[in-house]
Amino acid sequence: MYICLMAETLYAERLIPNLYPSLKLLRAMKKSSTINWFTRCHTPPPQPIIDAAVVAARAGLVEELASLVRDYPNLAHSTYVHWAALEGKGGISTYQVLIDGGCNINISFGYTGSPLINAIHYNKFPLARHLLSLGANPNINHRGVSLGPLGVATSYRPGFVVDLLDAGASIENTGALHIAATKGDLETMRLLLDRGADVNEVIKPPFNASVGYHGRRPPIHRAIEGGHLEAITLLLQYPVRLDIIDEDGLTAAELAKVYGFEAAEDALSRYKDTSVLY
Repeated sequence: MYICLMAETLYAERLIPNLYPSLKLLRAMKKSSTINWFTRCHTPPPQPIIDAAVVAARAGLVEELASLVRDYPNLAHSTYVHWAALEGKGGISTYQVLIDGGCNINISFGYTGSPLINAIHYNKFPLARHLLSLGANPNINHRGVSLGPLGVATSYRPGFVVDLLDAGASIENTGALHIAATKGDLETMRLLLDRGADVNEVIKPPFNASVGYHGRRPPIHRAIEGGHLEAITLLLQYPVRLDIIDEDGLTAAELAKVYGFEAAEDALSRYKDTSVLY
C-alpha cells in the first residue's frame, strides 16, 4: 500500500506518539493549506527501520544510514530522517546519503521550510553551501508564515546572507532589510542596501511574521520600532520617503513621536527628502 507524507505522519502518531517532539507541529502542518506535500508516494519501511534511520541520521552515522537507505530506498524521502539529518550532529556526508538516495533538495517541509532553510537555521553553513552548489533554490519555501531563506538568514544567521545573495537570492519582498532594521544590524543593512535593497519597500502580503503584520511599514518605520538610532541614520543616507504611512496612518516622524523616540524625531526633522532626484 502506498502512502504520502500525511499518511506517514498518521502512521507514526499511532505507533510511536511520544517518540518525536515534532508531532505537534506536524499535526498543525496538516491543517495548513500552504503545505507542499510530496508529489510522489512511497511505501513506508517498517517502523523499527525508520527509527534506526532517525537515530543514525541524528548521530551522523553515515555508514549505518547509507546501509539502511540501500536496503530501504524510501527512507531517503522520510521527513523524520530529513529532520534528524538536518538537526543532528551530521553534516554534508550525512545529508548526502539522502541526496544520493534521490531526495528532492528543494522539498518543502511545511512550516519548517526546506533543507536549505533548515541548514541555515541550524547553523550548518557548509551543508547550506553544499545544497546551493547542487542547485538548491534560494528563493523558494518558507519557515513559519512567510520567512524565506534570506529572511531566515537575516533573522538568525546574518553571516550567511552574503552566501544567499551570491547564489542569486532576491531581496524584493523578503522583508530582509526590514528585519535587519528592526534588529539594528548595520552590517547586514549595508550589505542589503549595497546589493540593491529598496529603502522604501513596503512588504506585500503574505506579511512576514518576523517584521509584524503591518503591511505598510517600510524599513525606516522598523528601525524606529526597534529603537535603533544608528539604523535610522544609516537609512537616512539614502533617498528615504518620509511621506509613507503605515496601516495606522502614521508617517515615520509620527511613529517616532508615538514611541517617544526624541532622537529619531530630531534626525527625521533634519532630513531633506531627496527621493525626487532619483
